[in-house]
Amino acid sequence: MNRSIENLIKDYQREEINYDDIMLAINSFSESDRQVVITAMTEKQRTFWDDQLDYYLNLHPQLPLVEDHINDFVGRLMGENSNIKVMADLGCGYGKVTMIILNAYPGVEKMIGVEYAPSMIAQAKKHLVNFKNKLNLQGCDFSSGIVLTSESVGTVYSNWGIAYLGERDLLRMLKEIHRVLISSGRFGMSALIKGTKMAGLKRLLGVSDLLWKGKLIQAALKFEKRLKILFPMYTVRELVDLTEQAGFKVVDTNLTLRDRSVTIIAQKI
Repeated sequence: MNRSIENLIKDYQREEINYDDIMLAINSFSESDRQVVITAMTEKQRTFWDDQLDYYLNLHPQLPLVEDHINDFVGRLMGENSNIKVMADLGCGYGKVTMIILNAYPGVEKMIGVEYAPSMIAQAKKHLVNFKNKLNLQGCDFSSGIVLTSESVGTVYSNWGIAYLGERDLLRMLKEIHRVLISSGRFGMSALIKGTKMAGLKRLLGVSDLLWKGKLIQAALKFEKRLKILFPMYTVRELVDLTEQAGFKVVDTNLTLRDRSVTIIAQKI
């Protein structure tokens, strides 16, 4: 293996070079050499998500404003339409948002959960066992598209999921979502915004249980730091532009988590 390629891969695996910098560094590489690096990056990213089960189960739900964000996301996604029969959750994780929607909207007859971290899929099967008759869980590498029939799904959503794909793969995924949605189908996506920082958590937490909450803050800061090293981040404008390029009409945007995350709601046209 070329020495410069080997060093880049090692630096990324050690989280000493971020996603944007490594993508810039391989611009001049041959396509085959680029693919070697990207394959190694994808494996590192997969390992990262597979290791986050405990964080998502036990720490992430307790962070300030997370529940507010999820409730806002679901409300904007569903709108006044309570007659959706088939939905797809891309990057469903262990099924937190999936369960909220299935509980709140019993008219949903089929929920397709798509996830590429094996640990998350295994936990989702346990977490959503009461909905097994409605649930179809799939393992999928998002960069290769979605294994769903065209115009077969009423609403597709991804809460902090597909937005961590590289630009080319994200646009391909958005076009895939457009393909599988029915006419006038609805799509919702949320993403942390490029350039923002996790700040003010201590003011939100109050003074009780400081030791535990201090650990919670540190875990959240560590998670976000690693996330911004290993994955691309986008501005609101960039995400809106990509969504529109895929053939959607953006009908709603909203900032949550004190303007650190954006929710984008779009309709197939």
